[in-house]
Amino acid sequence: MILKRVLELIRRHFPDTHILVRGDGHFSNPKLMRLIDAMPNTDFIFGLGGNAVLNRKAEPVLQ
Repeated sequence: MILKRVLELIRRHFPDTHILVRGDGHFSNPKLMRLIDAMPNTDFIFGLGGNAVLNRKAEPVLQ
């Protein structure tokens, strides 16, 4: 899982920083939630509102 490697790199360089991962964009799954739960000083958040501008620009690609 690439996000695991990214989080480990961030943690290595910033050991005391609180990391908050947004659980949207098809990244949220039980495996990711378990990973983040096991990492100290790392949390996730779900249910944030969408980005209307980004959705509008992405619509042709999503079709």
